[in-house]
Amino acid sequence: MARTVAQVIAAARVLVNDNDPDAATNPSLYRQPDTQYLVWVLDALNAVRNRRPDLFLGNYGDLSALTTGSNLPLPDQFFQAVVAYVAGMAELPDDEHVTTGRAKVLADLLQGFLR
Repeated sequence: MARTVAQVIAAARVLVNDNDPDAATNPSLYRQPDTQYLVWVLDALNAVRNRRPDLFLGNYGDLSALTTGSNLPLPDQFFQAVVAYVAGMAELPDDEHVTTGRAKVLADLLQGFLR
């Protein structure tokens, strides 16, 4: 089963506690809009492509064409790594101790999954 970009965003929102149930009808209740989360998903995918270009050979086109409704262009085993990266990026603006905080740990998880 292919995971979607929207599932990445939803899972990341849970990790950073940005998942107000009322935001489904009023998106302004989110701390960050879906468009910002989409940018972080694209950043994560580009980081994966940089370390593991073999995962993209012949299968996927331009990543900038992805939307929240798109399938995640990676095998499911990398889903949690992308979620962790996105959650880390979402938490960076809220973390005044970036080098020692949870945000950096979450962002670094992506690199750990790709080794």
